[in-house]
Parts: sequence; structure tokens; C-alpha cells
Amino acid sequence: LVLAIGLVVDDAIVVLENIFRHIEAGLSPFQAALKGAREIGFAVVAMTLTLAAVFAPLAFTPGRTGRLFVEFALTLAGAVVVSGFVALTLTPMMCSKLLRHVDQPTRFDRWMERLLTGLEAGYAGALRLALKARWAVVALMLTAAGLSAWLFMGAKSELAPVEDRGVIFMPVNAPDGATLDFTARYLDEVDRIAATHPEFDRRFIFSGGGNVASGTAILRTVDWDQRQRSTREIAQALLPQVSALPGVQAFPSTPPSLGQGFGSRPINFVIVTSDSYANLAKVSQQFLAEMAKNPGLVQPDTDLRLNKPEIFMEVDRERAADLGVAVDAVARTVETMLGSRVVTRYKRDAEQYDVMVQTEAAERSTPEQIERLFVRGRNDAMIPLSSLVKVRETVSPRELNHFNQRRSVAITANLAPGYALGEALQFMDATAAKLLPSGYATELNGVSREYKSASGALGLVFVLALLFIFLVL
Repeated sequence: LVLAIGLVVDDAIVVLENIFRHIEAGLSPFQAALKGAREIGFAVVAMTLTLAAVFAPLAFTPGRTGRLFVEFALTLAGAVVVSGFVALTLTPMMCSKLLRHVDQPTRFDRWMERLLTGLEAGYAGALRLALKARWAVVALMLTAAGLSAWLFMGAKSELAPVEDRGVIFMPVNAPDGATLDFTARYLDEVDRIAATHPEFDRRFIFSGGGNVASGTAILRTVDWDQRQRSTREIAQALLPQVSALPGVQAFPSTPPSLGQGFGSRPINFVIVTSDSYANLAKVSQQFLAEMAKNPGLVQPDTDLRLNKPEIFMEVDRERAADLGVAVDAVARTVETMLGSRVVTRYKRDAEQYDVMVQTEAAERSTPEQIERLFVRGRNDAMIPLSSLVKVRETVSPRELNHFNQRRSVAITANLAPGYALGEALQFMDATAAKLLPSGYATELNGVSREYKSASGALGLVFVLALLFIFLVL
């Protein structure tokens, strides 16, 4: 708003000063208004379009950055255009009605006139000097541009500063194959640790979000005026406490500023390839080892898990057929007794209850207990599964991700205080150039992708603004 006020009055001041100059020279206010506006009309139009060309391209920046600046850019560009229109229409008319030649200037008028005359003479002298030493002026301009580029390249950069939004989000991951009770037990420990920090007045913690081996803690703080530490400082204090918990990984973090998901981490570096997932996992582990050497990257992790425990059950189909047992009956029995099944509902006192069939927890805690289940065969004979199936334990991938239709692994990390996102991505690119074999490529996702896109677009906007200004002037 302050910037717009300065821009809006600028055009009108230029027109008013030129009209008043002609009034001082002896023209009538009406003639001075016509002549003064006509003399600098094209210059005002050029100045207006130049300023609009500086701000308007910001509205076309893609992504969240563009959405953040679109109102700023269009408001200022619109205000400048309106100010140019007013300066060439309303301002001359008001000057013809309100301005008058002063025959007897006051002492203040004379003092101000001497001041402005001296300022004008000084400016004219400096202008003559600059025109005599054109190459020195050009050299000074190029030096300033070079220093600006050098400072820009050396400055730390990020997508947006982290805000204190009064909440800390903490995903908790247990080992693959962990039970819901195991995860819940460690989430209770997370809750106990969070309770030791007086800044938290509300704690919402749940397990089983997505899979039973994961959980989430959402910690809300008291109002800003009731605490001394920011959420980022509290998260830093929480990190060593939750990192000391054996068996789980917890990542306390503050939510991103530009509307990304609560669980998104600043570094989201994707490795893509057509190679096997086994080789991709080896490469990702080498990448994590290099990241662990960088103190600016906190708790690096990968989404490629190839060792999720799995129970493989092989049915002897010939023997099952001899005993009159269908294969789908075996699968349905295991599903019902281990995973539960709603078989009916009953109502009592205006309440409806599900009737669920499931084996007691103590009878479904080991793989060997699957073979103790029975299935109905020919002539209603009860056949133990031990005579029909072979059970063996193995491992399998938790999930196999793709990015742009290629096999991928996403490597994520948080940033240490004082370590900028731009620095981190430069480190990741350098590590990729050193480690990745032929056939592997890298991509960015999440906050990292948004940062890269906004950085590239900002340079294009700057070049376009310079081009428009040159063409207008």
C-alpha cells in the first residue's frame, strides 16, 4: 500500500510541476494546463508502462509463489496505470482551476525557490559530468550489476521462511512388520515426552494412520504471548529426546509456510531409473550414508523398503481337492480367524451391534498357529490346515513407487537451523553426480520442486521485465 501511494502520486507531481512552470512563465492556468500536459504526456505514458512492466510479470510466476504475489503484482500495476490516466486527465483540469501565479512571493517561497534552484543546478552539473564520462558511467553500471549477481549467487536461498504457526507435527515410524500395539506403546512414550514441555496445551496422538507401523503426534502450543520459545526451538529440543527412543523413528517438524502438507519435508530428492529395485536400494543406501556426513541434513530417510515381513502360505491343491476343500475356503478361513469378519448384527435397546468372528489375540500371534486352524471338508469333516498348507516366513517390498513412469526412490530430510534449502539441494546434486551410475537420473518433488520451479521462473520474470522496460523507453 505504501509503495502504491508513492507510485500513484508520482505521475501527478510531474504533470503539476510542468504546468506550474508555464504559469510562472506568464501563461494563463488553462493554457499552461494544455501546454504542460501535452509536452510530457508521452513521457508520463512511458513511465507508467515502465512501472507496470516491472510489477505485472510477477503475476505470471508459476506455482505457489505466483499465487502468493499475484495480488501484489496486479494491484501495483493497476494502480500505476490508473495514476497515469489520472495524471493526464484529472490533474491538468484541477491545475487549470486551482493554480495561480503568485506576484508577491513570501519569504518561505523565496527560500524554497533558492533551494530548488540550487538543487536543479547541482543535478545539471552532475548530468553534464556523467555525459562527458559516458564510459565511466557504463563501467560503473556493469560493475554494480556484476556485484549484484555475485551477491545474489552467494546469498542463501529458500522457498519461504518457516513461520511459527503454533503446531508441531511429528510422524512416528515403527519397523516394518510391527503390530498396532507395538506402535501404540511407543506413541505413549512420545506423548510422555511431549507432556514435559509446558508450551503444549493440546496433544493429539494416533496410531495406524495408513499402516499399523506408523503413527502421528500433533502438538498444539499455547498462544505466542504465553511462551518464550518458538515452535522451531521446541522441535529442536524434542528431537534428541524422541531420537533416543529405541525401535522407532520420530521426526518433529514445523509445518511448511506455503500450504504444503503437514508431513512434507524440505528435502524431497527423487532418484529414478529402469534398473531393478534391489540395485536402486543399494544406491539409495549409499546416498543416505553420504547425507549422514552432512550436519545440515537432519534424519535422512527413504521410502524404499524391501524387507517388510511377510507370511507366504502355499496350498496343496491336489490334496485339498481330494478332501473336498476349495482353495477360496482356505483363504476365507484365514482371513476370518486372523483378520476378523462381521457375520451379523443385532439390536438391543435401540442400539445396533456388529457381531465379529476372530480368534483370540493369544491364538494368532505366531505363524505356526495358522496351521492349527480347521476348515470344513467333504461330509462336514474338519480338516486342519496343517495337512493342506505350507507356511513360511519371507520378506517383500512395502511399496514399489514410480515417478514419471520409472522406478523411483524418494530421499527426504529435514534441515538444521541456519542451513538453507538452496545449499542442501546443491549438496544433493553434487552427491548425485558423484554416486549415481549410468542409467540413473534425479528429480525433485514437494517443497524442493516448488523451490526450484519458483527460482527458475523468477529469473525469467526479471529478464522479461528488463526487456519490456527497454522496449518502452
